[in-house]
Formats: sequence, structure tokens, C-alpha cells
Amino acid sequence: MEGNCDYTLSGECKMVKEKVPCDEPDELASLLRDMVIENTFPGWQTQPSVHATIKRDIILELVRYDKEHPEVDLNPDDYSKFTQETMKCVENHF
Repeated sequence: MEGNCDYTLSGECKMVKEKVPCDEPDELASLLRDMVIENTFPGWQTQPSVHATIKRDIILELVRYDKEHPEVDLNPDDYSKFTQETMKCVENHF
């Protein structure tokens, strides 16, 4: 895992920058990073069920985060796009 995972998840994911207020991406990135760490282990990339679990957990975390932060501009249609973009970051850095 890279040392700049928070930056990676909030900095490289364009949708995070667009949809989450500027002081919030680090908090969301930290939550997502912790969730990903819980679900990954050596060789996880070759197991489709792990990919599916991570994607599901990202969506669940987004729903929870969105409900707790009304200033966040995410709608249910964004969750899938956000998850795809986040998974690219996860696959590159974990």
C-alpha cells in the first residue's frame, strides 16, 4: 500500500473533487481507505468476490457519508460512477 492513499483517493478521483466540498475529501478518502484496508490482503486482486465486496462497501459508505453530510453533492446515479473511479485508484495503489 502506498503512503499517500488519502491523497490518491481524494486527489486523483475527479468526481470526489467535483462532488465533495474542498474540506471534506480528506475525510471521505480516509473512510474509504480504512474500508479498503479491511477488505484487502495479498493476492486480493485476483479474486472477483473481493472486488465485488469492495465495490459494495464503497457504495454503502457513500450512502452513509452522503446522509451525514448534506453539503455533499452526490445522488444515487453518482454512486456507480464514483465507485468505478475509486476502484481504479484502489487497484493502482493497494
